[in-house]
Amino acid sequence: MTTPGQLFTKPIRWAIRKIARRVAPRFLIGITAILFDDDGRVYVQRHRFWPRQAFGFPGGYLARGETCEEAALREVREETGLTATDLTLLGVDASARDHQNLFYLGRIRSKEGFRLQRLEVLEGRFVEPDDLPEPFLKAHGKYYCELHPLIMDVVAAWGIPT
Repeated sequence: MTTPGQLFTKPIRWAIRKIARRVAPRFLIGITAILFDDDGRVYVQRHRFWPRQAFGFPGGYLARGETCEEAALREVREETGLTATDLTLLGVDASARDHQNLFYLGRIRSKEGFRLQRLEVLEGRFVEPDDLPEPFLKAHGKYYCELHPLIMDVVAAWGIPT
């Protein structure tokens, strides 16, 4: 069943991409943050503008004049109200047609100030790392699964139970 919010999702995504391509005609740099809390759970959110309003990790696009790490911190703060620490660049996914996506691994030490940015984020929560909810954004899920052993090694090195 299609919800009223879903009726506008596709045209909004199309318009955002069109505008973004005009402003940055070569390519965009996407930023995604995979975040763990001190209980070893990973943060996921359901995003209004993603296909099927799927779950995925917080992120967005690099703004003019900011570093990739600054963009990751900003996107996490804007979408969740939380502050990420211990950011580590996992790698770059160049499989998208119109942008390249940098994946960061980070830690959430305190959930104080947690609030969802309701314009974009429909739902957000911490889940067990092997129990990602469905539907999950294809690009995020694929990259997470490919790097899962490395991710869990870094999380364990932080002293977080895995």
